[in-house]
This record gives sequence, C-alpha cells and structure tokens, in this order.
Amino acid sequence: MVLILGGILSAVAYSRLSTDPVVLPTQAQRLAAVIRYAQNQAMTQGVRYQVRFTATTYDVYSTAGGVATQVREAGTGQLGPYTLASGVTITIPPTNLSNSALTFDGRGIPYTNLSAPDSLLSPSAATLTLTKGTQTRTVVISPDTGRVVVQ
Repeated sequence: MVLILGGILSAVAYSRLSTDPVVLPTQAQRLAAVIRYAQNQAMTQGVRYQVRFTATTYDVYSTAGGVATQVREAGTGQLGPYTLASGVTITIPPTNLSNSALTFDGRGIPYTNLSAPDSLLSPSAATLTLTKGTQTRTVVISPDTGRVVVQ
C-alpha cells in the first residue's frame, strides 16, 4: 500500500515539475529586460540598437561605427543568439515587425528597420507572444515611447 501511494505521489510531482508554470513568465520577463536594455543602450550611446527575433531565439545588435555588431548579454557577457527555454516560442507580429526586428534610436523611439529613419513602430504597439504548451505571455512595445510591458 505504501509503495502504491508513493508511486502515485511521484507521478503527480513529476507531472507538475515537467510543466513548470514559472518557465514562461520568466522567459517573458527576460525578453522584456533585453528589449529595455537595448533601448537604454541606444539612449546612452546615441546609436541605434536592434533586437532581432526568430521563433526560438533573439539577439541584440548595435550600429556603433555604422556597422551592425552583436552586443554581449549584460548579465553573462556572452554573445547571442540567446535561446528560449525548451518548448517556448515567440510569435512575431507580421503587421508592424515584418522584418522580425525592433530598433531603438538615440531617443529610445522604436523603429522596425535598423537603417530606415521613416520606419517608426506605429500606429499600433508590437506584441510579441511567447507560448509554451497552452500557456501564453505577451511582451508589448508601445509605439512612440518604446515602453515595454509583460502581460
């Protein structure tokens, strides 16, 4: 009887651990922090910074010296691309981030293109949707101000 009860408890514990509810919110907060970091660096250094997205990775670039150069991650010092946790994917909005990238100028204003000054992120916010299984979280970047919010 004790072994059967132990087996049932183990199965329940394993199923809860394998669908860890903290993974997706943590990944969304990390992505938002990277976007905020790129915006902050753009304003501090006065050059454009860009965050590029794929379905499972993201990367940060600077245009210092007129050339797009990868930026090291602030926390680890490693070069990207930075991979999302297993099973987490990003859906990129085709309407206002058609090139799968978000750029900030020296004033922190979001653009959709690294070199085109007329490619403002507008009129609507860009919403990156992170998904793991049936869970979703969104990272919303406001046009004009570049405010980043996790929902």
